[in-house]
Amino acid sequence: MTSVRELLATPRDDLLRRALELGGELRPHLNTDELAAAVLTAHLGRGDPIEADGVLTVLPEGFGFLRAIELGYEPSAVDTYVSPSQIRSLNLQQGHRVQGPVRAPRSGERFFALLHVDAVEGQPPEHLDRIAPFDARTPMVATRPLSLGDDDDELWALQTLAPWCFGHRVLLRAPESFARGHLLARLARSVQRRHPEVRTTICLLDQRPEDGAAVRARLDGSGIEVVDTPFAAAPDRHVATATLVAERARRQAEHGHDVLLLLDSLTALTRAEARTSAPSGAWVQPGLDARALLTPKRWFACARQLAGAGSVTIVATVLPGEPGSIDATVASEFAPHSNSDVVIAPELATAEVALPFDPARTRTRTEDDPTPADERRRRRALQEQLLALPPDERLDHLLRARRDQPR
Repeated sequence: MTSVRELLATPRDDLLRRALELGGELRPHLNTDELAAAVLTAHLGRGDPIEADGVLTVLPEGFGFLRAIELGYEPSAVDTYVSPSQIRSLNLQQGHRVQGPVRAPRSGERFFALLHVDAVEGQPPEHLDRIAPFDARTPMVATRPLSLGDDDDELWALQTLAPWCFGHRVLLRAPESFARGHLLARLARSVQRRHPEVRTTICLLDQRPEDGAAVRARLDGSGIEVVDTPFAAAPDRHVATATLVAERARRQAEHGHDVLLLLDSLTALTRAEARTSAPSGAWVQPGLDARALLTPKRWFACARQLAGAGSVTIVATVLPGEPGSIDATVASEFAPHSNSDVVIAPELATAEVALPFDPARTRTRTEDDPTPADERRRRRALQEQLLALPPDERLDHLLRARRDQPR
């Protein structure tokens, strides 16, 4: 059976050739998703079965669409319509990955339509009866160590300063001049090498198009999902994309998977929400309505270890900003709720220094650190030593300490 995912993974030239062989009607200058839609229509016209496979987004009217993972959950010509009755009968939720056969649009219709649901999260639909919702599960104290591996010296040093666990909320303070997407891609790759079972998604909001493309190219073939929105997109698109990514993570955790979300940035999400939500009249500071923080806080609060299920770990960036600025206020709103803090020293953000982290403020809170007390004392002593050294000597000092450490 031909699937929508298979067509979207097909190179454009091959799609074009396939459409012509099938006798599809092609208009000039088509996008890749429009080419895939033409091939789908031609296949369906011949009576060939086609399987939809996408992530459900539910609209306020009650119906929904299956968005393509390969297209970063953007609306596209290959979206599959899901009827309100299908959503109600199975109690499908936003973020569910749904599979099933599709039919071609009928007269007056614009979208392919789902005939019936064959699988939800890779399981038969009746399996949903045994799945407790995300919010109904008890959050547990995170104690399972999440290793960044030893193959990247800088990330090993970061883990030495601030050890993480599955289910942690990690707040990464980095100025605008720092290549945040590059660091998130390295973190995703490092976690994947040590924990290949983890489902990883990088969400880049309000980005320069070339930056999102560079992260995609860097992670091509890794299985790590990259979802990005350009800075020219409308604010509600940033919010909708981030919301669907978070709901997708919640559904995966319900089904027992460990999920890692990396977001750049909570600041961009808050600003986008501020431009789309109705004002509440309660101001955190002039220009920042309290309601604008609700969606980003709900996003950050997804991180947890669930009792009897999986976990969601979040690494989210914020822009520190000047004191009194909106960016600084946003950062201060999230700071009390993190388990671990990673701070990029502003003076090192653009310098070619191997270890740009601020050793004084990069840490995991004591109550969230599962390492033994003697190791925590050793870490504090090491941080004091690093503060006394020039920035360009800190990484070498940590590597020497690792070599000298008894095994």
